[in-house]
Amino acid sequence: MSQKILEEIGLSKNEVKVYLALLKLGKTTSWKLITETGIQVSALYYCLDNLIKKGLVSYVIAANKKHFQAAPPEQLVQLLDNRKKQLESVLPELKASQRENEERIQTNVYEGFKGFKGIYDRLLRVMKRRDTYYVFGARQIGDKTNENVNFMLTSFHKQRDKQGIKVKIIFNKDVEREVKNVVKDFKYMDLRFSDMRTNSFVLIYDYRIVNFLYTDRLIAIETISKDVYESYKNFFEEMWKVAKKCL
Repeated sequence: MSQKILEEIGLSKNEVKVYLALLKLGKTTSWKLITETGIQVSALYYCLDNLIKKGLVSYVIAANKKHFQAAPPEQLVQLLDNRKKQLESVLPELKASQRENEERIQTNVYEGFKGFKGIYDRLLRVMKRRDTYYVFGARQIGDKTNENVNFMLTSFHKQRDKQGIKVKIIFNKDVEREVKNVVKDFKYMDLRFSDMRTNSFVLIYDYRIVNFLYTDRLIAIETISKDVYESYKNFFEEMWKVAKKCL
């Protein structure tokens, strides 16, 4: 588990092996590291050099030999903080590039649970208190066909409540009972029900339209366009007029 996490924060597989070996062995020589990790000499020194640059390894010279040691694991948090600062420093440039193309219709495809969650995380970041977004064709909250998505969306709505973000949702009729049990304590949620039965739903917010598809794998197709957004929003309002009110 720890190896996977270390790889996700930017260390290579060999760098992870070397760092974990140093934590286990304490101050040691390169030859003992080669024995412990099975990494070839040239590759080992390459990893050590990278880990030193990242502040995760240091060395001392004793008896004309370099002895390497791992920095405390807490240094990994500092590494993440440094990466965050580097990313923040280039955000203005990235946003400027994005604005150059904002009039074009953009389409993004996200796959898997992380893709789903990332879209809703963004919504929480950009929507302000009293802003409203729209969802239709929903089988989300209370739907037991995908427990991970069900739990994620329930947690999302709790956070949405705290931030005071409004939502209008047209749920599928077949989850009416489950939905009513789950959402009764939620604020800023206006909901209705439709007889439609679908394995997809549409999220409309911030000039974005996201089509979520429940296939063998979760897929979300995001379209970014003011014109398309207005069209979908108008379509939603027409559906809202004929949808069944929640009693």
